Amino acid sequence: MFAYVGQGLLLALFGLFLSKIKKIALGKIMTTCGISSSVFGFIFGSVFGFEEALNPIYNIINFKPIRVMESPMKIIISSICIGIFCLILAMCANIYSLMKKNNILEAILSHSGACGIALYSSLILLLLGNLGVISINPIILELIIISSLIFIFLKEFIENKVYKREKINWGDYIISQFFELFEIILGYFTNTISFIRIGVFIFVHAGMMMVVFSLANMTGQYLLTVVLGNLFVTCFEALLVGMQVMRLQFCELFGRFFEGGGREFKPVITN
Repeated sequence: MFAYVGQGLLLALFGLFLSKIKKIALGKIMTTCGISSSVFGFIFGSVFGFEEALNPIYNIINFKPIRVMESPMKIIISSICIGIFCLILAMCANIYSLMKKNNILEAILSHSGACGIALYSSLILLLLGNLGVISINPIILELIIISSLIFIFLKEFIENKVYKREKINWGDYIISQFFELFEIILGYFTNTISFIRIGVFIFVHAGMMMVVFSLANMTGQYLLTVVLGNLFVTCFEALLVGMQVMRLQFCELFGRFFEGGGREFKPVITN
């Protein structure tokens, strides 16, 4: 979302100042984010908004970066692919966590477990097949989807049989599980689409830098306007993007594997 070389380095240096001089823990996070921004900034080739600044390097390595305003669909599709990868990774983390707790049934039957990965992956592959992106037998995918839905639907029933819990009221069970399955599939869709914000904020950032340069050409104070504009964009966008990143982590990813409860953490030293 904040993939710019110059502004990323500026953010990293400010983070170093906060962590080393001011002893503020947030500075370490800002440094890491700034370095990541600079690394990904080489993909777009922008240094403080100057899109052609890195062209000599790209000519040497024979690599042409992505031009943001000329590659909207590529960026949006890449954002969705990042979302798919992160969601599957979160479900794998959930399986690992449940296996460590010896909760085998939950790891297999959960919508964020093995059945969930099979269902989600098959839905994605079926969609890609219908769009003509890949060639795959849809019958196999449909069988996997149906089987996964059945196992997720019967998860509570199977757990009750294995752990010998109280009997199920089938009327209430069918209704509740039907709506839960609908919510699960809707959740897969909304969680994936939510990652489009990665691409959207790339466009927002590029648009703001275009405004800065337009103002610089209009005011007659080119250097001052560019410097102040970069400072404003760095502070404003870093805050805005940071909020969106936390939202993706806590709403889309943490819910796949995080569970409340456990023992309260009591540190040995409290100061």
